Amino acid sequence: MQESDPQQATEIRLQAINAGSKNAAFYTDEAKARWEAGDSAGALSILDQAKSNGCADDYITSLRASILQESDPQQATEIRLQAINAGSKNAVFYTDEAKARWKAGDSAGALSILDQAKSNGCADDYITALRANIL
Repeated sequence: MQESDPQQATEIRLQAINAGSKNAAFYTDEAKARWEAGDSAGALSILDQAKSNGCADDYITSLRASILQESDPQQATEIRLQAINAGSKNAVFYTDEAKARWKAGDSAGALSILDQAKSNGCADDYITALRANIL
């Protein structure tokens, strides 16, 4: 529905969000739609509502970091490192942080993050492929 009628899709998602839904999909889909439309502040506001409504999960946290990567890379790194240093088993935090460091010209730092993924037991095929690309 997002592609054929974005306004109606937003209305449906906002009904659920404003009713206090605990389903993270409503928040992530609305935040991504706003972000893709160039409204990063609006996307972050939706993610704040997810947290307020008690349904913030790894995907919401990762999406927040991705949105912030454009405007505040340091804060994005802090969010990802908090999850990494807590021993997260979700590979997205490691891959996103490694890609950000690699893009910034810090290949050694990127590889270090991928090493942490291996140490924390969440290295997967994507992490292996990313390591090969960096090397």
